[in-house]
Amino acid sequence: MLAVQATEAAPAVLAVLEYKPGVFGSREPIYDRPGGSASPYANKPRKVWTLREGDTLKQSTPPPERLIRFYETVNNNTLSVCTVIVKYSRSANGWRPGYQLLIHPLVTIENGRPKPLGSDEGARGLVQLVNPAAPNRDGFYHTLSFGSTVGTLTIDAWEVQ
Repeated sequence: MLAVQATEAAPAVLAVLEYKPGVFGSREPIYDRPGGSASPYANKPRKVWTLREGDTLKQSTPPPERLIRFYETVNNNTLSVCTVIVKYSRSANGWRPGYQLLIHPLVTIENGRPKPLGSDEGARGLVQLVNPAAPNRDGFYHTLSFGSTVGTLTIDAWEVQ
């Protein structure tokens, strides 16, 4: 008897994280697959990080909204950097992803729970949007750039929800 192994279609690319060390850039896809992923750019601080557009999906109904949470590690603490909402809008070629940056208070994760950082610990600054272009009418960007208000920012991991 011949066994047939079913293969699952590869998950769609929600976004492409871009790390530009000088002239040559490097890009890492962020897949529409719930759960966490280690960043290949861990310990590589940048002034600006860019999310480029992921896959345009050809389907009749709009894909569900997703969240991408970015994290960095500072002094063995996992810090929440920011959250990006991924929302699809109709285009001539299908459903196109757009991104909106959610900036939240500085926290660390202890025992799986968020803990706010004090002002002395929060000296690394907040995350800010650095896009030169205007968003669409719903406030979403097809390319989104962000960075720290006081220096560089490291993305050591992300989680798709």
